[in-house]
Amino acid sequence: MKRNLFLIAAALVLLCLSAFKMEAQVGFNELDPNILWVADSTIGCIDGFAVHPNGNVFAYRGSNIYEIDGSNGKLIRQLPKLSKDDDVASFDLSKDGKYLAISYEDVVIIDLSDLSTKVIGKGNPVKFTSDSRKVAFGPQSPAKPFEGSDSNIVIVNLENGERRYVKDSESLTNLAFSPDGRFFATGGSGQDMVGKSYVSLKLWDANTLKLIKELAKYKNHDSQMPKVQFSKESKKVAFYGTMGIIIFDTDNYNTIKHYTTSGIGMNISRFAFISEELLGIQSEKTTIFRLSDDSRTEIYEFPRRCFMMETNITNDVLFAGTGYPALGGSIIAWDLKKVFSDVNNEPAVPELQIQYNKGRIQVQNLQFSSPEIKFRIINLEGLLIKELNIPNTGNEFTIPVRLSNGTYILHVKDGSKEYSSKFLVTE
Repeated sequence: MKRNLFLIAAALVLLCLSAFKMEAQVGFNELDPNILWVADSTIGCIDGFAVHPNGNVFAYRGSNIYEIDGSNGKLIRQLPKLSKDDDVASFDLSKDGKYLAISYEDVVIIDLSDLSTKVIGKGNPVKFTSDSRKVAFGPQSPAKPFEGSDSNIVIVNLENGERRYVKDSESLTNLAFSPDGRFFATGGSGQDMVGKSYVSLKLWDANTLKLIKELAKYKNHDSQMPKVQFSKESKKVAFYGTMGIIIFDTDNYNTIKHYTTSGIGMNISRFAFISEELLGIQSEKTTIFRLSDDSRTEIYEFPRRCFMMETNITNDVLFAGTGYPALGGSIIAWDLKKVFSDVNNEPAVPELQIQYNKGRIQVQNLQFSSPEIKFRIINLEGLLIKELNIPNTGNEFTIPVRLSNGTYILHVKDGSKEYSSKFLVTE
């Protein structure tokens, strides 16, 4: 009897995967021309993913970890398994692209250059700080003994091994660090004096590890906190849980937006900041909201509710789960330049004109407004090659820098506006 049940279950899984493969072969991009690619069907189901600074995607299923080519969705490699028995609970990529942090029961740091590993503790979830020098992780379970006594978060300096501890009255369920290095935010859960559950959303000083403010507390909510994220400029922080998506201003701590399933008519499952003004929301539909007026651009409708959403470092590609969370699912990548070029009144993602010639980068095509413009040159491994500030002299800039042959990303900051584009060096 058990054998028959197993055979039936196996047949159903194969049928579902075959159907998904067939759908991919028909071509999602035939249904939506804005789709860049659908992830390689040989990867099969996935539980989560993160986007590397070079544009590639690292995805996991169970204890398996894959690297996917960010330009075409093809499988590049499967990383060696670190555990035969334990599934990946969470993982994060360092902002410089050097390391992958994974939490099973152990927290493991993988050097992506040579795949060497180092265990730094036990816990979950795991996040890198904005400078890529430290890793923070929380308690795997509030009921289990945890390093640092009653600490909720351990922060480990990867360079010297120094450990710092954050103690709080709630059990941590998720956290995030701001890109500018000033803050970190936590979503935690607890019970009040009469035993009723609540979730608490907090903002902390990333340097002193002191609490700045409890931004909100929601009674009669469970501990689910699937995502916490800061906007690219660190001016906003958003939390997603059973209370919906709530966004706060990091300067005055006021609530900017609060999106609930009933309020927007969508079963929210994830979100991602695309810019300070644009927020992607994932559900049965992939939708982009403009925060200033709540106008929306619907990109794609799935047969089922979706469960993941991220952008690349240049914010011109949006990645989302395909809508098969029960089976795992795959990933779809959208070209946001195409999306916004077809939408009236939406801010298009600007296109920089970049040329490299004999040790100089020429940048054209944009009229900047700030007195000083900040330029950062990053290679495809996510390493910062050069950073400099140049006085604004118009819409054309020359950046002196010697580069070896290869592909690079130029990131430009003009006050609150940011632009990014890839360029090729062949000399």
